Amino acid sequence: MGDIIPREIISPADDEGNSVTVNVLGRNPRWAAGLDAEIVVGTTFVSGRCHLPLSDSKMGRGRPSPSGSLASVAVRRWL
Repeated sequence: MGDIIPREIISPADDEGNSVTVNVLGRNPRWAAGLDAEIVVGTTFVSGRCHLPLSDSKMGRGRPSPSGSLASVAVRRWL
């Protein structure tokens, strides 16, 4: 993979203003096989953000995900 463009990979939300978003921000500069990502949680009364590394090899590139989750499907399509 070449350069990674920051991208929202999943963002479920409800009509009450609650949401959870997972964003891939780019390559992790300290980990060759890693991606920088963040989870952003928003509600009507509080919001927060947590940075985390994601393993490029564990993202399910080109392989079916054992969980078959919506997030893994979105990640496979994105990559």
